[in-house]
Amino acid sequence: MSKKYPIDQSPFYCLRSKKKLAELLGISSVSKLQKLSSDDFYKEVVNDGKKFTPPVGVLRYVHNRIQILLSRIVTPDYLHSAVKGRSNLTNALSHSDAYGMVKTDIRQFFPSTPASKIKRFFLYQMRCSPDVACLLSELLTVGGFLPKGSPCSTTLAFWANKQMFDELYQISKSVNANLTLYVDDVSVSMKGLDSNLLRRINGIIRRNGYQHHKHRIYRPSQPKVVTGIVLQNGKCRVKKGVYRKLRNGEDSDSSKGRRAYIQHVESTITPHFDDKR
Repeated sequence: MSKKYPIDQSPFYCLRSKKKLAELLGISSVSKLQKLSSDDFYKEVVNDGKKFTPPVGVLRYVHNRIQILLSRIVTPDYLHSAVKGRSNLTNALSHSDAYGMVKTDIRQFFPSTPASKIKRFFLYQMRCSPDVACLLSELLTVGGFLPKGSPCSTTLAFWANKQMFDELYQISKSVNANLTLYVDDVSVSMKGLDSNLLRRINGIIRRNGYQHHKHRIYRPSQPKVVTGIVLQNGKCRVKKGVYRKLRNGEDSDSSKGRRAYIQHVESTITPHFDDKR
């Protein structure tokens, strides 16, 4: 198992040569790597009415390689997506206390994350040379934005917006609220709901160039739905739609996986939280 390391230990950190970038990504030459920056290496796929544009062929290999390298960087405790050992369930369990909760999510997060933000991440946080940062941003975006369906889009979307998410975390912490992030879902629980906090969170999201969906407020006595998990009376269960799909008897592999997931969720013991934050 690969050991986690701080960002300044990443092989991308202070990378100043496109030739070394090609070697790092397992591509034999810079010219071959540059050819992969074309949108032709993406394929449009529609699944359940949703449009995806995953990379294909050699570019898919490059995205996988980049994801492996980025996934080794230490992430903040508030992040639960694309982190080994964390999941939508661990995200939900972070809010299993008896407090109220508010949640919001970013509208069209990946298609709203431009190549310029990816370039700035590699340029200023990774301290790559401008030409390396520019090439990486071209390799990792389609039509100028992060693609839905790439193995590294979730991780890149976080790092490209880490400053925004850190700010959300800090203002929540300042009022003794517990904030977690799962891809584009922001969940905040606290003793005594603070409507001003939610306004500040939504304002920060808009200031960073994104739009958010309508927020949801849960009172302490209400069941809370957090990243697909329902929390109620100290217990976990999945949403009704998952049970419905199981009853509809889709293909056997999906049914087996869905049944195992339901059993895992329902057998999870929620942690006990003191009333003190």
